[in-house]
Amino acid sequence: MGHGPIAQAISTLFSTYYSVYDSNEEGAKPTANVSYYPLKDEILIQIGEQKWRTRSDILGPSKVTFEDVEYVIHEKITGRFSIMDGNNVAAEGVCRFRSVVVNSYPKKMEAFLAYLAVGLLIRTLFGELGV
Repeated sequence: MGHGPIAQAISTLFSTYYSVYDSNEEGAKPTANVSYYPLKDEILIQIGEQKWRTRSDILGPSKVTFEDVEYVIHEKITGRFSIMDGNNVAAEGVCRFRSVVVNSYPKKMEAFLAYLAVGLLIRTLFGELGV
């Protein structure tokens, strides 16, 4: 797909954008925004000016860089996933139809993984709905 304004408009039709709030008070601003773009199989997490994007190709697992470390997301058809830092397991969890549970992770990644879990859930819903 091209990169012009028409391609961007078409891509926007096939994306999902969620705002995450820490408060339900009226006028509260989102803490983070999480988007999923199925045409690129890309999850985008934005917190203020910071952005993280997953990268993937047809034949390999998704990758994401957090705090200058590249993590590889290995997913199984059962919904189980592991996030690897080289040969070390940084986090493990499971994606279900309406939830994502991250069982183990380093404390420094807690907030980032919470937002990544939202992106993984959006992607799972897209797959389940056949979108």
